[in-house]
Amino acid sequence: MSAKPYMPPLENAHDVRNLRICPICKQMGNIRCMPDGKHGRCIIKKEGIEGLLKLGKAEYGKAALADIGCKSAIALLNAWRAK
Repeated sequence: MSAKPYMPPLENAHDVRNLRICPICKQMGNIRCMPDGKHGRCIIKKEGIEGLLKLGKAEYGKAALADIGCKSAIALLNAWRAK
């Protein structure tokens, strides 16, 4: 069983406007935590850490720790520092 991508709780009815479907895994997510409109975990699984770094700081900064996991977050930080 695979873990579901992280989605922050909806605070009010207006937060529904931020929901989008990830084109890779076809699951719902909050666009505020989805780099390039995809879950961070999906991008890492498909393209690796380099694929997330190619998006730019404004986009990969949206990736939530709960979504990508600790190991991927550490690898992302190390790759960013090595730039």
